[in-house]
Amino acid sequence: MRTDPPSTPAPIAEPRRFWMRLGPIWISFWVLMFVLGVQEYLWGGGRRLWQPMVDYGTAALLATVLATVQIRRAHRYDALLDRPLRWLLRVWAWFPLQMAAFIAAMYGLRRALYGVIGVTFHHGPWPEVLGYEVAKFTLFYALLGGVQFGVRSYHAWVAERLRAEAQARLAQQAQLAQLTQQLQPHFLFNALNTISSLIHTEPDLADALLTRLATLLRAATDASRRPEQTLADELALLQAYADIRNRLVVEWPEVPLHLDTPAADDA
Repeated sequence: MRTDPPSTPAPIAEPRRFWMRLGPIWISFWVLMFVLGVQEYLWGGGRRLWQPMVDYGTAALLATVLATVQIRRAHRYDALLDRPLRWLLRVWAWFPLQMAAFIAAMYGLRRALYGVIGVTFHHGPWPEVLGYEVAKFTLFYALLGGVQFGVRSYHAWVAERLRAEAQARLAQQAQLAQLTQQLQPHFLFNALNTISSLIHTEPDLADALLTRLATLLRAATDASRRPEQTLADELALLQAYADIRNRLVVEWPEVPLHLDTPAADDA
């Protein structure tokens, strides 16, 4: 589905909202990775527990920075969510540069931390290291992109549904307002004709009907300004209408008029 740019979240607030919702999951993921890394390190004969802490700590830190950058960029392409391939190409446009920067920053940071501790940083041959890190980064990047696409597609769907519901309510209110405008002149003309026919024969009744008509029109005007009415207000309007249309015989139900439950629009 297509969403308009104004309905998308602000780029600055987007990472904050993401980490507030998924932060615990993100932290749990890296704690699990750290536990597995320590376990693997100990099985391999390692005795310095700070080494896996540095290795996985630098990876977690840089991955968090990368995720924040991607989240801040992704909101620009929400208009392409209905075309996943184009969305993917836009989001992955900086993949090679980000991968090179991520690997270089991670190994540079590890070398610096090892140097602060006073230990020489060793790693395997660069072809093997690069192949391993490229595979890991590609998998992480794909998972991050999939999560982003799913979350943003869901948000766009919710926003579109809310917008459609709001438009449907506005259309219904417009239809009711139009119907009310069509009915009010017809009723008003009939009421005035009735009062006019009674002025000379029954002036007291004509005066009473004119007062009731004024009260009814005032109440109807006040009610039209509120989206919902209480049951007591609805019954009062109906009773005033029946008093004016003296040819009607209405039996009112035994409903307490103090009820303040909003009446339905089509009641």
